[in-house]
Amino acid sequence: MSIQLTIIAALVIILGIAIEVAAELGRRNKKLKKDVLELENAIAEKSKSIVYLVKHAEELANIQAYENDVKQKLEEAKSDEEISDIVGSIISVNNSLVPDNQDGGE
Repeated sequence: MSIQLTIIAALVIILGIAIEVAAELGRRNKKLKKDVLELENAIAEKSKSIVYLVKHAEELANIQAYENDVKQKLEEAKSDEEISDIVGSIISVNNSLVPDNQDGGE
């Protein structure tokens, strides 16, 4: 019977160790899931920033192209009237970019 008790004791010890190992793996898995969630949130935030920067870069490229076009037209203008028309179109474009003031003033 002593061998049977030794085997049972050994099995109980092995079972205890297996339970501890499983518990530790569970804790690590929980921490890893938390870390993954934090990384996913960070990636989502960086993605938003990249989208904003790309949009901003496109807007800047459009402004640069418009500026180059206006410079070209001003260089090619032959009269004060043509220059006045170009300036008027610049004012119109700028006014279209500024939202209307709904309360009518200060």
